[in-house]
Amino acid sequence: MVFRHKKEVFSQYMKLKVCFILSICFCCIYFIQIANAAKNPYLEKGEPIRIVATIDGRITDTNNGRTVYEATCAFCHGLQGEGGLGGGISLFSATNIEVVMDRVRNGLEIMPGFGGSLTEEEIQDVSAYVVEELPH
Repeated sequence: MVFRHKKEVFSQYMKLKVCFILSICFCCIYFIQIANAAKNPYLEKGEPIRIVATIDGRITDTNNGRTVYEATCAFCHGLQGEGGLGGGISLFSATNIEVVMDRVRNGLEIMPGFGGSLTEEEIQDVSAYVVEELPH
């Protein structure tokens, strides 16, 4: 009959326990990612999500930014930021996301502010779209 030292048996038990707990954690993370992907509306449309900027720890969504831009900004600024029918200026020089967010939120001169009608996430997304996606 072979007797093992108690410390050796305990150590093997702890190794198995740690491996089991880690495998459960990895499985949970995997299933959470699958669940989040299933909730993403852009995956259903087949549109890739482009990560171009993070603002206050939030990853902006330029697909949503394009939607907001086309609905809110394109009449005055044009579909490509070239300036439109409503007297909006060209956005070709809009390269600073903080300045663009301030203009969207508060307006400037003849441009009204949209801080009361757009959510903060929409302001961040449309600003990222203007800075990263429109021609400059």
